[in-house]
Amino acid sequence: MATLGQRYDRESLPEATSFDPIPIGWYLATITSSDVKATKDGTGTYIDLQFTVVGPEYVGRIIFEKINIRNNSQKAEEIGLGTLRSLLAAASLPAIEDSDELLNATVEIKVGLEKPQEGYEQRNNIKEFRAASGTIPQTGTVQPPAAFCSARPSVFSGRPQSTPASPRQTTPPAPRPQTAAGSPGKAPWR
Repeated sequence: MATLGQRYDRESLPEATSFDPIPIGWYLATITSSDVKATKDGTGTYIDLQFTVVGPEYVGRIIFEKINIRNNSQKAEEIGLGTLRSLLAAASLPAIEDSDELLNATVEIKVGLEKPQEGYEQRNNIKEFRAASGTIPQTGTVQPPAAFCSARPSVFSGRPQSTPASPRQTTPPAPRPQTAAGSPGKAPWR
């Protein structure tokens, strides 16, 4: 037998956290973990990100995202680099060299649902990124993304409004991806 070091009373313990997917919709989220890892086959590389929801609902829930940056499949790499470009634009970052530069960036994420895979339950994924505007639509309502304004820093980033976030931010972020029809906001592969 091993002692726990204290007595735990069931009624005073917090409720267990649900791991059920959160509803589809827009959420404000902060990147709380970022790492670069090798793909399963060892021939590629991806950025492994953890987003923590900060509003309007489901605060504290975590959404994971993997972004391919090198892959044997040209299409997979192209999609991944387009996703990275969208994330950098939403976070007002013109460029990064280290995945840690993404930490604490607060952006709006459009949460979707992945189809269940064999042996795994359904889980959330991220469909789209946009700059944090300070106003989030009600959960479950999907509105078209607001026009991206590169001159407006994130109101949630804690950065002063009059100065850039770092000396490297001397140029505005790249424009948002265009769909086949040419409308801004949604990546062409989504």
